[in-house]
Amino acid sequence: MFQYPTNLTVVSKISREIVYSNNFEAIKPIRGIQMDLAANDLMVYFPKETISIANLKGEDQDAWKYYLKKGIVKKALANCRTPKQKAYVSGIYAEQLFSGGRYELAAQYYARSHFSFETVTLKFLSKSLEMWLKVYLEQVLKLYASNNPQHAPQRLLLCTWIVELKLSEINQLNLNFKNQVNSGA
Repeated sequence: MFQYPTNLTVVSKISREIVYSNNFEAIKPIRGIQMDLAANDLMVYFPKETISIANLKGEDQDAWKYYLKKGIVKKALANCRTPKQKAYVSGIYAEQLFSGGRYELAAQYYARSHFSFETVTLKFLSKSLEMWLKVYLEQVLKLYASNNPQHAPQRLLLCTWIVELKLSEINQLNLNFKNQVNSGA
C-alpha cells in the first residue's frame, strides 16, 4: 500500500501490479489508513470524520494468469478456481509434458484438459505411443461416471479400445518372444 496526501494505491503481493488506486483530491488530505484483514477491507480516514471503505477481495483471483505468464504452470494450476481455468491450464501443462517426452503424465493431464478427445488420441497415434494412449483412455474412462446410463456408450467404446490396445501389446510380446526363440535355436 502506498499512501500519498490525496491518493491511495494498493499493489498486489502476487503480481506486483496495481489492484486499487483512488484519488481523493476533493476530500484531501488522507489522515490515515487501516486494513481490516477479516473482511479484506481497506478503510481510509480523512480530517472531517469522513471514512471511505475499499473492498480488496479477490486480489488473487487472476493469480493463475500471472503464474502462467511467468511460466510457472504447476503454481498456475494450483491457483485456478473454476473448472474452465483448470482445463485450460491442464492443457498447457500436458503440452509441455508431451514435448518433454513425459508421456504418462501428459496423458493424465490431457484427460483433464480442454483439448478434444480426437486431438489427443491423434497426437499419441501419430507418434506411435499406443502405451501412453492407453493411459489417456483409462483416465478419460475414469471421468465418465459408471452409474450414469448416458455414459454407457462412451464407456463401452473406451473399454473396447483399451482391450484392443492391450491385446495388441500381448501379440507384440508374443511375436518378440517367438523371434528370440527362432534366432536362438
